[in-house]
Amino acid sequence: MANLGERDLQSLQDLQDSAQLILNYASGFTEASLAQNKMVQDAIIRRFEIIGEASARISDPFKAMYPAIPWQVMKSMRNLLIHQYDSVDIPILWKTLEKDIPALIQQVSVILRALENPDLNCDS
Repeated sequence: MANLGERDLQSLQDLQDSAQLILNYASGFTEASLAQNKMVQDAIIRRFEIIGEASARISDPFKAMYPAIPWQVMKSMRNLLIHQYDSVDIPILWKTLEKDIPALIQQVSVILRALENPDLNCDS
């Protein structure tokens, strides 16, 4: 197992927590109803920003151990949301939260479980 620093571990947990909150915030919404609710959009976008920032904070050696996780994509999405705040594409946001966030939660859960129990086999 990699020498996991406290920052890596905290960033993984922040990433996991934000991904779960995205699903919680979107629960009961459709793409169309989300497009009409600025407050929930803002909450979801904020959590995507945190995911991107957390992924950027994880050390390169640790990221290299888990190449199946889209570290750079998460960072790029964060940058897009921050710098193009006035033109967020709700259909893309919806597709990402519906398709990619559940997979991300699963992937990070496997890593966190393996870190808690190094005897487990953790294949990404």
